[in-house]
Order: sequence, then C-alpha cells, then structure tokens
Amino acid sequence: MAKLPEARSSHESVKQGIKLLHKGHPSRALTYFERSLGFQKGNPDGYYFMARAFIDLKNIKGAREVVTLAKERLPTIFSGNNAYGVYPPLDLSHSNFSQLLLHHHSSVLQENDAAITESHATMEFGLDFIDQAKFTEAIVPLTKALEINAWNVHAYYYLGQAYANSQETSRAIAIFEYAISMFPFTFEKTSRFGEYQGLEIDPKTVIAYYKALSEFVPNISAFLSPSITIGPGKKKLDLSIENKFKILYTKAIEQWQEKETPEPALSKGFILEKRSENRNVYNPSVMLVVPRYIKCSPNWDEYEVAYYLSGTGKVSVQNFTVHYSDGFHTEAHQLTIPRSDAMLNLSISKLREKISNVRPDIILFEGTFMGGIQCISREELSALKSEFKFKLATLVIDINPPLPNYAAYWAKTSDLVIAMNENPYLIPVREICPVLVYPGIPIDLNLFDKFQPPLRDLGALFIGARKRYRDMWCAYMIEGDVPLHLKFTVQSIEDSIRSNEFIELHKRSRIIFNNGLISSKDHGLNLRIFEAINSGAVLLQQDFNQMHDYFVPYVHYAPFNNVHEMVSTAQFLLKNDTIANSITTAAMKWYNQRYSGKLFWEKIINTLE
Repeated sequence: MAKLPEARSSHESVKQGIKLLHKGHPSRALTYFERSLGFQKGNPDGYYFMARAFIDLKNIKGAREVVTLAKERLPTIFSGNNAYGVYPPLDLSHSNFSQLLLHHHSSVLQENDAAITESHATMEFGLDFIDQAKFTEAIVPLTKALEINAWNVHAYYYLGQAYANSQETSRAIAIFEYAISMFPFTFEKTSRFGEYQGLEIDPKTVIAYYKALSEFVPNISAFLSPSITIGPGKKKLDLSIENKFKILYTKAIEQWQEKETPEPALSKGFILEKRSENRNVYNPSVMLVVPRYIKCSPNWDEYEVAYYLSGTGKVSVQNFTVHYSDGFHTEAHQLTIPRSDAMLNLSISKLREKISNVRPDIILFEGTFMGGIQCISREELSALKSEFKFKLATLVIDINPPLPNYAAYWAKTSDLVIAMNENPYLIPVREICPVLVYPGIPIDLNLFDKFQPPLRDLGALFIGARKRYRDMWCAYMIEGDVPLHLKFTVQSIEDSIRSNEFIELHKRSRIIFNNGLISSKDHGLNLRIFEAINSGAVLLQQDFNQMHDYFVPYVHYAPFNNVHEMVSTAQFLLKNDTIANSITTAAMKWYNQRYSGKLFWEKIINTLE
C-alpha cells in the first residue's frame, strides 16, 4: 500500500483523535492530535483539538501553549476574541480562561465538532474523485466542504488541484491566491506540496500554485518570467532558439579551448606549490571521524559525505583510517532514536580508544552540528586533542542562515575549518583559525567508474529533497515534454534510493537538473553539482555568481535563470549530442585538474603541516 501524503496522514490522525475525544479518552486522543501536527504543522484542526484534549485533561497550561502557537501560525483563524468560524473562541486574555473553556465543553462544542466532521466527510467525497482522476466531479463536494467550514485548509488545496486538472487554471490560481493570503504559514512559508502529494508530482497543480505564490514572493515571479532572448518554454524547441543556443555554446567552448576565457577566480585554490628538493615529504596519519548514516540511524540512508570522503581518503592518503561517529554525532533534537547518557559516554570512550590505538597526526571531523546536547562537546573534543596531540580539521556542510554557525563553534578547538561555500558565517571563524573553502565534497570516482559503459537511455534526472521550489522547476520540465526521471526523497530507508541505484541512474542520464538558489541571498554550491559532472552527464544548473568562481557557464555546465530557459536548454541539449558531449568532457577534465579528491586531501595535509 502506497504511503499517504503527510496532509492526508494529518487529516486521518485528527479524525481518529476526534473519535477518541468524543468517547471520553482525551489522553489517547492527544497522541493523535500531536501526530497530526507532526505530519503537517499548518493544520488548524490539529491545534484546535489538541487544545480541547488538554482542556478535558484539566491541563490549562498545555492548552494555553497550543493556542498561543496556533495564533502565531494561523492568526486568520485563531486571533481575536470573536468566534472563529466553526471553532469556538479561545480567549487567552480573559481572567477566567479555564472556566470559559470548561463552560463551552459540552453541547456547544459538540455542535461545532459536527460541522468540522461534516466538512471532513464532504471533502473525502472529493478526494475519492481525485484519486480516480475524476477532477471535474471533485469540484462540487470540495466546494461544499468549504461552505461548511471555511477554515478547512486541505479542501483549498484539493479544490485548486481539481480546477487545475479540469483545464480551469485561472480558477485554480485564484483558489491558491486566496489560500496563501489567508493561511500564509500553511501555503507560503512552508511551501511543502509534498504534504499533499507525497513524493509524486502533479505538474498542472504545482504550476498553478507557483503562479499564485509569485504574487507574494518576488523572486518566484522572476523565475517564471520569460527572458528577452528566450521566450516562454514550449513543448517543442523553436528553430530560432536552437540556432541561438548553437552559436552561444559553440563560441563559449571554442574560446575556452583557445584559452581566451579567463579561468574562474577561485579555481587555483587547490593547486599546491612544488616542494623544494631539500624539503622532507610529509606523510601524516589521518583519521576521518564522520557519521555513517543520516540522522545517525541505520533506518536512514548512508551519509554520502562519509562514503565519498572515506573513498577518496583511502586512495589519496598513505595512512588513513575511518571512525564512524553515529554514537556521539548530532544534537538530540535531530536524532530519530533517543540517545542515553550511557550510550553517549560509551561512544566517546570508543573514539578515545581508537585515537589511542591509531595515534593520528590529523583528524578530519565532520562538525555540522552544535556540540554538547546529547552529543560530543567542543570541550570533550578539545581534551582529546590536548591528550593525543593531533591537529584538528573540522568540516562543516551547508552552514548558511538560519542554521546555527557550527563553524564558529568548532573553530575554537580546530586548526583548520573547511566549508563548502563562502558565506558571512566564516568571517568570525577566520579571526580564530584558518579557513579552507572547498566547493562541495570530493567525489570518489571509483564509485562512478564501476558502472561502465554508461547507457545514456534516460533524458533528464533529478533525485533529491523536495525543497528549494524544485517541484516548480520539475513541473515545468514535465509540461515542456522533457523526459524527466524524477525521484523526491526524504532519505529514510522507506523513501530513499540506494547509493548503487543512485549512481547507476546518474550514469544512465544525459542531463542532471540542479538548483541551489531560492533568492539572491540564499544560494550555494551543493554536492549534486559534482555528482552530475563526474557521472558524465550535462549539469543543467540554475545559475548564480558563486558558480562562476569555480566553473565556466556554457563550457562546464548549462546555465538557466528561469523556467523557460531551463525547458529550452534541456530540449536543446537532448537534441545536440556534439555540444552536450563537449560540455561533459570539459567539465570532467576541469574537475580532475582543480577539485579532485587527491587535491582535497593534499591541501588539508599541506595546510596543517
């Protein structure tokens, strides 16, 4: 049985909770309401009925906390002292708050609950039609569900979906615009269509939604606007656009081959100076300390950073060992399996034992977390460093705001901090210790080379998390008839893709889609760039300035700035093998010359010598 989308799971959890609440089991009901908000934080039913359950349990403090959060996230529904549609008012400011709530607890609440459950039931008639792809038939019951309860946020989404797939795009956009304006936390700030669609994608619905969202988020409007040179993307590539691309790419490739194009500004950062003949060769012992699994749990994917670093380290460093840090890495709130003090202490003891046996000269420590909260602390790591006299290089991944500045935290005990992207977080770090900015993570080419020969039987490919508006980009690609193999993942065992299959799909694909840009202030290089290049596929990359520091557009990758450029570029590359092959050849050669695993490890060792 297919896994339900999160919004439907949230809805089903609320239904179960209401049944238990009405049967007089508020404690058991509370579990379901908590679960509903775990699935979808923008579900008003979850907040309202959770507060109700706390009230039945005479836990007024708990009810206050829930209502406060509800008012923050869904003020349209829960702010003010007036009636909230089918939800009775929850007036936190009233001195007799508890008495008022308990007074409403009987018949009044039951009447209001009937309206909520009737709206749920009516919406489900519409969902049955949607599941059968009978979108036009779904419109009537979904509209009726909103007439009964105007705060049924799920019904807005599914009504928009029904209109979008009934060739009534303008109505779908209007529904989404209204929902976004009324419930921005649910439909704008989270922007998680996966809540409603699971790991699948409905292009027509997604496109209608993002057209609506573009009225509220300026940069989305820029992504959807045609450029001067490339008009709206079509299902078939215009001959005039194809000729423009041929001239553009051919000229760029020729100028690069003739060395007329300047090398990217930061591309020489890993080229080492030649040693003098009198200088001794430095061959240190190096230990990699990194978690083996995402979220430090075998229920999640293997951590790609671990197998890429361990693979490149083994072939680049003469004396190399790996210690997996799942037992003490990552703070408690990010773990899926609770970690006891005893487990933590045992894991740190094993690390100490390993260091004592190996006696590494250098430790490369993956430090993309804040230490000390049910995980190893900076002080504990510093004590090990002082005892065993190793030099510490700390690697941080994706440290842009709003994440904490992990680099600054670990810098106080590090001899070198390594980051994937240049960003403001590194300014205070450089006042403490040296910083090495390496674009991405060095790719273990052996993993890709074993899949030979590459069978390029797939068109475009995207595998990754459903974020950064990726469903929007992919929806436009599908609507442009670009053959796209799409797999959204959450990196858990049940929703992921194994590393061998991941690499094989990359080797079979002609184009790899990637984006790393949300706004002018939020962008960065990511690992997919290097996976795409080393798979021998053309990197179809949303362009931004930081890419130009390391690679040349139209030579090492195919850039785009909006959905129409993306569609036309993909169509062009799939039609013009000679240019596509020139890009892949140049990109792989450039990577090996400037950013290979060997250069990565040599640079770390040379810096810490």
